[in-house]
Amino acid sequence: MAYYLALFIRFDFEFSNIPHRFNPLFFRTITFHILFSLVIYTFFGLYNRVWRYASQRELISCCMASFLASGLQLVAHVVGHHFDIYDRMPIGYYFIGTLLQIFFLLFSRFVWRVLHVLLLRNYRKNGIPIEPAMLVGGGSEIQMVLRVMSTTDMRNINIKCLIDDDEAKWGCYIENVIVYGGREKIPEAVKKFGIKKIFLAIPNATIQDRSAILDICKKTGCAIKILPAIYQLTDADASASNLGNVEIDDLLPREDISVDNDEIAASLKGRVILVTGCGAIGTEICRQIASC
Repeated sequence: MAYYLALFIRFDFEFSNIPHRFNPLFFRTITFHILFSLVIYTFFGLYNRVWRYASQRELISCCMASFLASGLQLVAHVVGHHFDIYDRMPIGYYFIGTLLQIFFLLFSRFVWRVLHVLLLRNYRKNGIPIEPAMLVGGGSEIQMVLRVMSTTDMRNINIKCLIDDDEAKWGCYIENVIVYGGREKIPEAVKKFGIKKIFLAIPNATIQDRSAILDICKKTGCAIKILPAIYQLTDADASASNLGNVEIDDLLPREDISVDNDEIAASLKGRVILVTGCGAIGTEICRQIASC
């Protein structure tokens, strides 16, 4: 279809303008091109992908497969013409046909992802309306978090805005969601967008930053949820019900304690040690002491 349409376009959208010698040539060679394309598409794995989750990788694979299939067709026609096996098409036919083949291939694949996103925009799950929410975080993981939230059981949540302390991102859009500002903009954004829930994606933040952000969020009166690590969020069981509530440990301004195991082992070596308690912790302590 793409290449016959290319022939139609090449001759000014008039079938009567197409020279008669090109019609039999087209039908004689297009069969081989279709077979070559099927083999190449299979090699690139275009028939065993879940296109609902298509991304840039699938886009690149589609383009590479189409260019390769079209390139082989052009080479075959040039070789056939050189040895007087059959004539070749006009050069514009191959160029236009390649572009149309890529277009139809991408359209047939990515239309499912586009429809999925559009349908979820006004999605209602189990009679529960979509909840306006805010996502607080930073780094490159935010895009992945937004994408996962739109395709898992959390899709009844509508992220209205993002909060990121990186000033370079303020006013920009990530996955069609605006980065409204830094943490000081949280109360203002809650009022402006009617936020009901705040999701925190700050696994790498320091205790002081986390505590400061949580203090600001608590004053808004919104429900606060902590997102798990991205590898847990991409799991098939990810849902809003599996998100963690804010715990008291998240508010404690204390850093992780780092101990020098070698120094401790040296101080215990050659001594008689009494360990009180025989539970799991006491057992592990005895095991560590015995290894000194």
